[in-house]
Amino acid sequence: MNLQVIRTSRAAPEVGDIFRMRLVDSTYLFGRVINTEVKFATGFDAILVHVYQSRNTSGEPPLGEMTIDRLLIRPYLVNRLPWSRGYFETVAKGPLPSSARPAGLCFYSQAFGTYRDENGLEIASRVEPCGLWALGNHVTVDQVITGALDLSSQQSEVPDQPHEGLALSVDLAEDPSFFGVGEDSFFDLGDLEDAISHVIEPLSGAVTGHAISWEGAKVTVFVDGHDERIHAAVRELIEARRGPSARYELV
Repeated sequence: MNLQVIRTSRAAPEVGDIFRMRLVDSTYLFGRVINTEVKFATGFDAILVHVYQSRNTSGEPPLGEMTIDRLLIRPYLVNRLPWSRGYFETVAKGPLPSSARPAGLCFYSQAFGTYRDENGLEIASRVEPCGLWALGNHVTVDQVITGALDLSSQQSEVPDQPHEGLALSVDLAEDPSFFGVGEDSFFDLGDLEDAISHVIEPLSGAVTGHAISWEGAKVTVFVDGHDERIHAAVRELIEARRGPSARYELV
């Protein structure tokens, strides 16, 4: 990975938080928490972050350059792993300035080819800047930043078009209450992200990225690359929670 561990934290990110990321060349990138309540799945709120173009060696946030028109990558949804694993380090807190606040939130759903707002509701048209309706973590953030900075041959962004690579669609249940976070849920989003991360990290080159899309009671794991070991890991996880009755479909 090109992102390096700085300091682990279990503190919950808050809107307006500024965080930094250290690259392998000892330079720093910076980001800001835009929203902590994106309704990504029943019982689970994703965190929307912006990552900015400016880099420096001091580690001090270049506040004047952290604006909505200077994003390095499209708006990105993550869980708490980037902070708890130490790749995002919060360095400042405060209100979200108007120069960093988007006019509206927009996310593209690859599964359905539609645009959604922060509540998962379909909207009529694209609003810039528009992210993907997919959940990432420290591994996927590293992948898109690596591509955006041309640090390797990896592709930086997923285009707004139906996915053409490998994808595993899992119909978990008709009742969306099966989704959730924690011991009381049948299906834990954090477990899925952890399982996928453990599979992807050693597959450098074979799997260059992934995304997770949730629509009702169906989860689709998109894989950039052609290595089906990630599918096996997801199947194993879901069957342990839901049993072999879960239905799978390659899409």
